Amino acid sequence: ILIAVGGISFLVVRCTQDGQRLMRIMIWGSLPVLIYGVIQYLGFDPILWTRWGDAGPVISTLGNENYFGAYLALLLPLTLSQWFIAKNLFERIGFIVLMSLQVLCLFVTRSNGAIIAAILACTLVVWWRESFSAQRARAVLIGLLLISMVATILIAAQGDLIGEALVKMNNNSREVRPFTWQSAYNAVSARPFLGWGLSSFDLTQEQYASPRFKYHLFPEPRVMDRVHNLWLELAVETGLVGLSLCVVMMIFGGNAVLQVVDCLKDSEAKMMLLGCV
Repeated sequence: ILIAVGGISFLVVRCTQDGQRLMRIMIWGSLPVLIYGVIQYLGFDPILWTRWGDAGPVISTLGNENYFGAYLALLLPLTLSQWFIAKNLFERIGFIVLMSLQVLCLFVTRSNGAIIAAILACTLVVWWRESFSAQRARAVLIGLLLISMVATILIAAQGDLIGEALVKMNNNSREVRPFTWQSAYNAVSARPFLGWGLSSFDLTQEQYASPRFKYHLFPEPRVMDRVHNLWLELAVETGLVGLSLCVVMMIFGGNAVLQVVDCLKDSEAKMMLLGCV
């Protein structure tokens, strides 16, 4: 879907109609996935899926509720942008039905990260539709970037305490992310500049995971293969050097796209590109 979004962005600048055609194919192509998600939610799934851990009830055809949630979080702002530029009542009703299915499936995945991302993305699309300024948009996106990084550091630094409190409150083994983040934080602290190498988190967690997490809170020892956090994953694998380069690339790349949006005169093209951003 990210490749398709990149292609749409390119086509929107070159030819608005081609970009719109590709975007609508991608959006309406999600309909079978959404219908299957609703079928699962209603309890009529004809396929017995193999699930890891305490998986949510709705995974559709993506095999994992977090993957399904991320897919929907990417689609929702695109669908919303198409609803804004729909030319007739029939199109508007169609996009409303589609967005309703997307929202329903998103919330029943119980994927908190995807829900927050979708809400933020759709809020920005609505806000920027009314009043877009590249300078203001740049400040907002950099602010969100910094907030997410600071929040990650604060939670990861006290991950064991937060995780233990959540497990006691909810009595639910799904609350393992703070422990995982603490393990990653410890690994980064041990080798901060260049990291431990690609796909190394499961190896470092053996050494840096909290014994309380691995042996006392759960019936069996647990070691996660992923951090489930972009910033910590990059920091573990590539160190602060790799993380800084990634952040710089994101800022410069995002700034270039925002400048293109600011220069577009076609309102439809601008709306579609905002959905992609």
